Amino acid sequence: MNAYDTHPTAMLDDVDNVARVLEMIALHAQSREPVLLLGPRNSGAGFLAEALHACSPRRDRPFVRARCGLYSGMLLEAQLFGRSNVRNGFLRATVSRRKGMVGTADGGSLFVEQIQNTTPGVQARLLELVTNDEYTDFEQTFTYSADVRLIASARLSLEHRAKSGLFLPQLWAQLRPACIELDGSCASREGILAVINRLRSEALPHTTGGIGRVTEWWAMAERSAVQTPASAALHRAVEIAVQQCPHSAPVEAVFLAVLRHMSRDLTESRSIGIDRSSRVCSGQNGRHFLAAEGANTYGLVTEIPQPSPVMSMVVR
Repeated sequence: MNAYDTHPTAMLDDVDNVARVLEMIALHAQSREPVLLLGPRNSGAGFLAEALHACSPRRDRPFVRARCGLYSGMLLEAQLFGRSNVRNGFLRATVSRRKGMVGTADGGSLFVEQIQNTTPGVQARLLELVTNDEYTDFEQTFTYSADVRLIASARLSLEHRAKSGLFLPQLWAQLRPACIELDGSCASREGILAVINRLRSEALPHTTGGIGRVTEWWAMAERSAVQTPASAALHRAVEIAVQQCPHSAPVEAVFLAVLRHMSRDLTESRSIGIDRSSRVCSGQNGRHFLAAEGANTYGLVTEIPQPSPVMSMVVR
């Protein structure tokens, strides 16, 4: 027996927190816009950055992690943007180039850890990379093009640092639209995988009869009247992932399958302009759907077995 067995409401709270974070990760997985993961130490930023890359169209390209805490000042610039040495020979000059992390990540993703610790020079170069897909080497001798998606993490509010002149406002403006706030341990690698593993174990006995059956967790959520659209989508994705993955598959594989399914759902919902108005609506063949709350953007629809009286009361 674990803590979730003795305190079922703790399970519901953790599922809701994890679902909110995963929904945001899935939402931005298919785009190439910069993403900022904002949270305290051990909040799972590195794990989520890798998951974001693994669910994106760049999954087969490099994922490069730049730990800003290991380098300082000019050394960080050289590690990120590489160096070019020009040697003047008798007849012609030769150029030898050492690719930096940005050049290595071309076509993939660059994860800049703790971006608030970077210098104004690094921030200006990253802004050029994000806006123009170009960057200059450390010596500023040559300009190179690179298709790199920037994923950054920070422990401190970049908005306050930008207003105080400690962070480049233009770079903050690029990161702000896709800023995902992480809630401590619930968004950590251990916290997320624990929730996924628990949902998988509860879904296993019920998936043999087909997708859409009510699991113990779903019934408990209805009784508690706290089911949210994000957690409903997470539960649905786990049921599908359990059918797709072998029972012996590691929980990390199930987690990626869940995230990819949520990302596909969000992409398809956005393409048809679903109104996320938090209500139960009827579909074809008598199937019922739970439309998630929000504006007319980022629609998310989750099929539910039937609109029970408790669930209908919750989502109205």
